[in-house]
Formats: sequence, C-alpha cells, structure tokens
Amino acid sequence: MSAAPESFDRIPPHNIDAEMALLGACLVDREIAAEIVPSLRAEAFYAHVHETLWATFDGIVRADRPLDKITVAEELRQRGALERVGGLGYLNKLLDEVQTSASARYYATIVREKWQCRSVIRIGSEIMQLGFDGQEDVSSAIGQAMKKTEALVTDAAPRTGSSMAQAIARYRARLASPGGLIYLTPWPMLNRLVAGFRPGELIVLAGESKLGKSMWSNMLMVYLAERYALFGKPAGSIALFPPDMGQDPTTARLIALYSGISARLQGEDELLRRGETLEGARLLTDFERERVSEAEKRLEVLPIRIFDDTVSIEDVVAQSRRLHREAPLKLVVVDTIGALADLQKSGRESKTEKLERIAWALKHLARELETPVLVLHHLNQKEKAGTRPNASRLRDGGNLDGIASTVLFLHKEEGKNRWDDRYYLVVERTREGSSGDIPVRFIGQRALYLEGHDKNDAGYQPRAWCEDLDSVQSSFDGLGSPDAFDPEAALI
Repeated sequence: MSAAPESFDRIPPHNIDAEMALLGACLVDREIAAEIVPSLRAEAFYAHVHETLWATFDGIVRADRPLDKITVAEELRQRGALERVGGLGYLNKLLDEVQTSASARYYATIVREKWQCRSVIRIGSEIMQLGFDGQEDVSSAIGQAMKKTEALVTDAAPRTGSSMAQAIARYRARLASPGGLIYLTPWPMLNRLVAGFRPGELIVLAGESKLGKSMWSNMLMVYLAERYALFGKPAGSIALFPPDMGQDPTTARLIALYSGISARLQGEDELLRRGETLEGARLLTDFERERVSEAEKRLEVLPIRIFDDTVSIEDVVAQSRRLHREAPLKLVVVDTIGALADLQKSGRESKTEKLERIAWALKHLARELETPVLVLHHLNQKEKAGTRPNASRLRDGGNLDGIASTVLFLHKEEGKNRWDDRYYLVVERTREGSSGDIPVRFIGQRALYLEGHDKNDAGYQPRAWCEDLDSVQSSFDGLGSPDAFDPEAALI
C-alpha cells in the first residue's frame, strides 16, 4: 500500500469497489487472470487485504497453476494468511459481487491509476523535502528529484507485456466469441468492404444535411443491440448521445424504423386525437396503430440508453464508463460531434484544436472500453451541394480522418427529379478493408437505408433487416413504387 505523506491529512486516492471487482473477476475467469495479473503490481492495491490476495494470485499464475477459490485459499492457508484476509467468507464475497468478468481490464485501469495518483503524492512530498534539505547542494537535490520522477514514470508502466502464447490465446478466444473481434453490420456490401467494425475503433460517418445520417446510425445501433448486446454472453449495452437531435425525435425515428409508420404520421395522429386540426393530417388506421404498438414492444427490450442531457465530451466519457461497468458496451454513438458543448464554448483553443482533442478522447474511450465508437459529423458548406465528399470537406478539420480507423460518407447524386436521385455510402478510408462506393436506397418515411438502387441490384433487400413480424412485413411490399414513399419526408 502506498501511504500518503504525513503532512497530508486527506485520504489518499483509492477505489475499493474496483479492487474487489477486479479480484472477483480474476477468480471467475482464468483467461482474464492470466492476462491481467502479471501486468499489475500487488502494491497497486490500497487495501492490505487486497494487496495480499493479488500477490497470491501472481504466484499462482506465474507457477502456471489454476487460479480459483480453492487454490487461492490453500496457498493462503499454507502461508498462515487465510484468516488475515477474511477467510473463505471474503473469497465468497468477492465471487458473489461479480456480475461479469468482461470489465476486468477497466477495473485494472482504475486500480493502476489510483495507485499512480498515490505515487505522485508520495514522490511530490519527497521532492518537496529535498528542496528544503538540499540548499547546500542544489545540484545533488535536483539529481535526486529527477531520479524519483524517472522511477515514477517507470513504475507507472505495466510490469509485462503479453507473450506470443498469451496474445494468440487471447486472439483465438475473442475470435470465437460473437462480437469479440468483429461486429457485422446490417449491410452485406459494407461488411464485404470493411470486414465489419471492430471493438476499439473510432468510426466517422459524415455527410451533408438532410441525408439521414441519424437514420443510418439508428439502423446500426439497433442491429448491434439485437445481435450482440441483447443476446450476448455476457449481455451488453449501447449508449446513444444525441445532443444534436434530442431524445424524442430519435425515439420517433426508431419507431418508424420498426413499424414503417413515419414520425410525421405518428405526430399527426397524436394531434388529431387531442382534438387539434392540421390540414392534410389523418389518423392512423387500426392496423397502423397495431404496428406502432408492436414496434414499441420490440424497442422496449433493447439494451439502449439514450443520454439526452449530455453536453460535453467529459459527460460522454463519464456516462460511457458508468454504463460499461453495468453491462459491457457494444457501441457508443455520438450524434453529432459538432453539437457537443466543448465546440460551442469560447476560449483559447480554435474549433479545429477542440475537435481534435475530442476525437482523441473518443478514440481513447474506444480503446479503453474495447467497443466501437461511431461519431456523426457534418461537411463544410464551401463546396457546391452534391459534390462528392472527401476527408478535406469534414467541418472544422480536426484531423478526424487521421484519428479514425474508418471514415464513411453519405452522398447524394441529384437527378432530373427527386425520383432519379442516387444515394451512395462512400467508404473513404478503412484500415482493415477496401474503399469504394456502395449504392443505397434512402427511404425517409421508413427511416431506412437499404443497399442497392433498385430491386435488380445484387444488394437489394426486399425486407428491412430488422423485420420479422408478419403484421409489418406487408408494409414493405410497395417499396419499389414512387407512389409508396417520399424519400425526403418529414423525418429528414
């Protein structure tokens, strides 16, 4: 345990809950223990009991013996330390409080950072004393101070890296787990180009206004929620930060996605039922109302959290970490990065500098939580509308294309009339796949992006990927007819 200097009355930084969660996770998951235990020193733990337990874990792992409650108890018993750590009862308590071992790396980060803060306090106190004592030999005092700071930096680093055997074992285990290394998307052509999205990567989706960026991200979000979060082992969660649009419009579009009933029609129905009048408005039919009800039931069970009151990058990071502790995050969506309060405040930083700082913070968050982070962004208005987008058109720069692993654009080529418009998902940059243009069909009323320009395209999907309700299936029969939908309806 790293104690605070005597001159300080404040309690040293620590997090007992994170220490307990990490110890319990290692008792539950041997693979996690084999990865984390050698990388963290026993003195990183604030509680003496936890320091003793971690040292015991370390000895067992390095001896290549199985780590569990029985082996730990026996090792402590032989050393006469079992009762000092609370006996089998405390080991059982650690196990009982483990909800999932998936967050063990995050807990280890907390424990390490608290230890580093205590080390800074201790070294700072020692250097301060050198300043008082070294007035006769200033050079010597400075030299000793430098050695202490160098030691602090060295000690802050993890003890060991992963051996190749450990790296391969971790890679194989994650590859075999759904969503362990690759998250597929609802768009087959995109999957072929980028080979899916990966935990720990920052993804940027940009485009001009009114191209449905939020609809595209909603489709990805609920797809991952159904495929990886809802039925994952362990079950996960998804965080949506919509400072640009707000919670209610987002919810209306999600209902439209599942029901086929546009947000405009949902709003008109509510107005008329309240006794208000609106020219051209109509009530929903019983069948349409049933579809909305079924859509709401399906959405209610999805593990998606919408943080409507988030205003800054600090909020995004803090809320994501908190949610990840409850259930491992499978996706974080920020809609849009330009609406975060950080970019609206005045200060010495330019918007470009602020944007780059925020992008790096989101990149680090993705790596820390091992989840993909999707950021929506706008294009600058200097180019003529309809000009093919590229990285140089990202609003306020900020080196987003250099920081992100994958950069995507939504692009519309205007035809003679709106029925002749052609939409594309442009894969501008990806580290794991190939760039290219994917033809898509934008259906505003249904909040849908389907691959292929028409039914004859190889990527055309005659049904929305998320539909399996018989009562909803029939609503997609007329998608090929211009009379069946308005591609730039009120949802945009």
